[in-house]
Amino acid sequence: MSPLLSSEVEPFTVKGLIRLARGQRTQAQFARILGVKQDVLCKYEKGRTNPPVSVIEHCMREVQKADNKGPPSANALAERVRTELAAANYGALRAAIASFLDAAGLNDRRRPTKAE
Repeated sequence: MSPLLSSEVEPFTVKGLIRLARGQRTQAQFARILGVKQDVLCKYEKGRTNPPVSVIEHCMREVQKADNKGPPSANALAERVRTELAAANYGALRAAIASFLDAAGLNDRRRPTKAE
């Protein structure tokens, strides 16, 4: 069974992404590839520690290679984020993102008109 279809992997979480990217490799093998210690990788996979962006990006590339797809477009990524964040259990995260964007002056809540 493909790791993507495995019921033991949660692909829409960071820990699920890391497990998916690791595939059939041992934690020690994959930790070496990522440039981290095995116990640190274990913490990432259990959700006890958040990995740096570089690790997440590396895992995303690994999953893309495994799927034999090219990198997703910006629009495809944006749509995926919109779809995932629409789930009811992400309300607090949506509020936090909106607050961040407001503080950074990047949250334009206006809906574009047809003239724009």
